[in-house]
Amino acid sequence: MKKLLTGQTWYIYIVGYIALEDEMGDSKIDHTYGLLIARLAHIHRIRLEEYLSKHHLHVGQEMLLKYLWNQDGLSQKEIGEFMEIQSATVTRMVIRMERAGFVERRTDPDDQRVSRVYLTERGRSLQPVVEQGWMAIEQQILADFPLEERLLLRRFLEQIYRNLS
Repeated sequence: MKKLLTGQTWYIYIVGYIALEDEMGDSKIDHTYGLLIARLAHIHRIRLEEYLSKHHLHVGQEMLLKYLWNQDGLSQKEIGEFMEIQSATVTRMVIRMERAGFVERRTDPDDQRVSRVYLTERGRSLQPVVEQGWMAIEQQILADFPLEERLLLRRFLEQIYRNLS
């Protein structure tokens, strides 16, 4: 264990993980990469929610819009498969977004059992706004990383994703 002084804060370097000393606990979990990834995901979600809420969206809804921007008229089942969420969650999300005027549901003309989701003009108009927000957060994430480290980080994150998939 090695202590590093940065400004007025002491850090402890343990097995490739830097943490504030007062964040360190007695649990083995406190020193895992998994906890660090979870904390990163949490702060990313907070920053995203701060941005999206200004546009009357909730985290997750922009992903549903993203899939519709790529292919309008997806079935709710297809949306659930793409987003890897349960059908009940998709239904609640679509109802909420329909009430907000972002999407509309229509019955598939070839199969009355299938409900398809289409963008409204309001939902379509959010694409540049949502993309701008995501890119702003992306810049914040990668600030002070040279290109080589950015490429390594992408490779490492993709490998972690494959390991967990």
